Amino acid sequence: MQVLYFAYASNMAEGVMTRLCPGHRFLGAAELPGHRLAFTRRSIRTDSGVADIVRAPGQSVWGALYAASG
Repeated sequence: MQVLYFAYASNMAEGVMTRLCPGHRFLGAAELPGHRLAFTRRSIRTDSGVADIVRAPGQSVWGALYAASG
């Protein structure tokens, strides 16, 4: 079974994708309509903002689409 993964923000980094989706294949740029990027949490480990995607009618988030075997 093929699983599609929409990566955004720091999850688009190759090292992160290797860990999250072993055997992944980059499909291309992708847009997620009706959402926006937000920093709603703070990481205790890095003491920095953590990116999230939240619903936002009329807006969109761009990222990368990957395929992986699931």
